[in-house]
Amino acid sequence: MRLSSQTLWSVVASVVLLGTVPSVAQIPIMPSPNAPTAVMQVDLLFPRDGQVYTPTPYMPIVVSVQNPRLARHTYPSMLVRFHNHSDPNERGGMSYYTQHLNVTDWASNETFFTYTFADMFAHGGNWSITWHLSWASCKIDDGREGAFLGLIERNCTCERLSRASFITSNGGQAIDLVASTAATATANETACAGGVAIDVSEETMPLDTLWQPDWVPLSDDTCVIASETTPSARNACGVRIDPALAANITADARARECAAVHPPSDCKSAARRSATVGVGAGVGCGLAAVLGALGLFLA
Repeated sequence: MRLSSQTLWSVVASVVLLGTVPSVAQIPIMPSPNAPTAVMQVDLLFPRDGQVYTPTPYMPIVVSVQNPRLARHTYPSMLVRFHNHSDPNERGGMSYYTQHLNVTDWASNETFFTYTFADMFAHGGNWSITWHLSWASCKIDDGREGAFLGLIERNCTCERLSRASFITSNGGQAIDLVASTAATATANETACAGGVAIDVSEETMPLDTLWQPDWVPLSDDTCVIASETTPSARNACGVRIDPALAANITADARARECAAVHPPSDCKSAARRSATVGVGAGVGCGLAAVLGALGLFLA
């Protein structure tokens, strides 16, 4: 299991980005039309669709990436919006932005987890989370003039948003990340629907042979061929949050709560000082300082 965290998502607008910062370039291979492909899948694991939760100031937002090695050259980004349909004054939702993933083990197929916290769920409401995934793909263009063999495209599920709806209300269920992804909780596939799967080729092209638009946040010298459309997401409900990961997320939430300007009365002074040091370490290294984990995935 691999994981990372982000700092608190506050009411201040920003955007959620799934990205990568590779450090070792692969030897580029010219693409073949019959190149084998594998599937990378991104799923919102928590909150779950159709559930009622007790209000909390630190709602965990947990995302998984299956086959994360395929993210190396696709630079996925995730735009997330929260809407409180119970608030007539809310307009357009809120968005959140973070920087690139820092995944170090590119050979691993082990599911990668990332999480952050949102602070707008401390009161009751009827909520929806909508998100779409964007990713980069190189494309051969025989008709392009000049020195370029092709271009880098930005693909997006913008026309097919993924969505989860839930309620925060007094008397709702307490947050239990393990139980929420247990087999009994995922018997209904709609509870974890909406994941995005991408067919990714095993073959790549060198960036210096491709025309690159300004939006491309590429930090490597290689581009991979990925599908422009997405196949049906598979086994979204098969991803589990185990007790160790859940305990880490819960401890992180508690540390942030006790490091607040007005912490709960049951936070001990020593715990507050410890939490302040951990949270103050920053986005990339804050979790690493507390948990020894890798650096992050959501934008």
